[in-house]
Amino acid sequence: MSFWDDAKKKAAELTNKASDSAANLRERTKVSSEISGTKKEIQELYLQLGHAYYDKYKDDPTAEQAGVVKCITDAEAKIVDLNAKLDQLKGNVTCPSCGAKVSTNASFCPSCGGKLPEFVTEEVVSEDTEDTEE
Repeated sequence: MSFWDDAKKKAAELTNKASDSAANLRERTKVSSEISGTKKEIQELYLQLGHAYYDKYKDDPTAEQAGVVKCITDAEAKIVDLNAKLDQLKGNVTCPSCGAKVSTNASFCPSCGGKLPEFVTEEVVSEDTEDTEE
């Protein structure tokens, strides 16, 4: 066999190895991606299961889960309070008739047309601000 024939044969073998390696890499990437997708599906199912459990047993949890249920309930209450504070900072209040967000300057709710009570806006004082009297 001549030098050129041997070189062509080795080049063909290297090309085939590279092609096989690329195909193997594509397949490994595909399988890894499928594993990641399946793990994500499982996490979503766990989340759904947790929500279903909480909704069903939040008023009467098992002793083992009472602490976690209380933490969730407390966190949800905190979110309600923080949203109210955010609305106040934005100059909004909740309509007592329909629950819509309404500007504190409005006399009537734009959603239901109900008359709004006069809202007293509290001045929000920053914790960083201190009265310095000497």
